Amino acid sequence: PHDIDLVIVTTVSPDMLFPSTACILQAKLGIRNNIPCFDLEAACSGFVYGMEAATSMMASGRYKNALVVSSEKMSSMLDWKDRSTCVLFGDGAGAAILELIDTAPFAVMLGARGSDAIRVGGVSARDTAPITMDGRAVFRFAVEALPHCLHTVLDQTNQTLDDLDWVVCHQANSRILD
Repeated sequence: PHDIDLVIVTTVSPDMLFPSTACILQAKLGIRNNIPCFDLEAACSGFVYGMEAATSMMASGRYKNALVVSSEKMSSMLDWKDRSTCVLFGDGAGAAILELIDTAPFAVMLGARGSDAIRVGGVSARDTAPITMDGRAVFRFAVEALPHCLHTVLDQTNQTLDDLDWVVCHQANSRILD
């Protein structure tokens, strides 16, 4: 814990709004308190955004080791009677400790599309509905975005599909993956 210089937690389902989940984690892990710790909300893309934020901050030279954690408790936001949506979301967490070294390649293609194809009610929303999703809109977005993002990252790293052994995609729908 004494080697961590930065803590980023990505979640859209924190137990509380503040203190941040990153600060709670910092205290529970015994990480020193004179480092940046913050939450980042980017839903399904949270871990990728967290990795990009950490590597960008580390590139400044001020941080050598970062802890990036993504954690979601989606089960608390689901309508279990909506079988077209609830079966696609779950609870889970993952973590990585990043160390700044000169030979570590990292490429990412980030983007966003403001849409209510997937939404959750909230404090300023018209209601407090659980997660709702327009499956067709999400499908159209995914089949367009996935190849574009993959080829952008391949171009950034001067690689081709033939150079890859496997690609792991964040999709529950096999039709999207096909």
